[in-house]
Amino acid sequence: TKEKYFDGEHITTIFGRKLKATPGNAFNYIIQSTANDILCQKAIDIGVFLENKKSFISFLLHDSIVFDMSADDKKMVNFLISLFSDTRFGKYKVNAKMGTSFGTMVDYDGDDSRFGKSWE
Repeated sequence: TKEKYFDGEHITTIFGRKLKATPGNAFNYIIQSTANDILCQKAIDIGVFLENKKSFISFLLHDSIVFDMSADDKKMVNFLISLFSDTRFGKYKVNAKMGTSFGTMVDYDGDDSRFGKSWE
């Protein structure tokens, strides 16, 4: 219930983040802040996994983690998707895109053969 996380002036997320809120925005703040905390935790988990690899996290954008993937690491794309989707609240559906640049990304369905020489 909202009352569990909202004291009338502040919300407290399940991660312990405390934010000033009003009755009108408290519910939205709980959802948005929790989603942000999940994203940041997954970025940390993935960043640790990518240590000593050629691929790396380029940046976070809203609810997305954008990678610069090396062809040497292409076999771990599906694992990264799984790592991102596995949260303390359960497994979440993840939409992934891939491309040779941020502006040319298309839906990724597990088949990287259509990216040709960019992966060779």
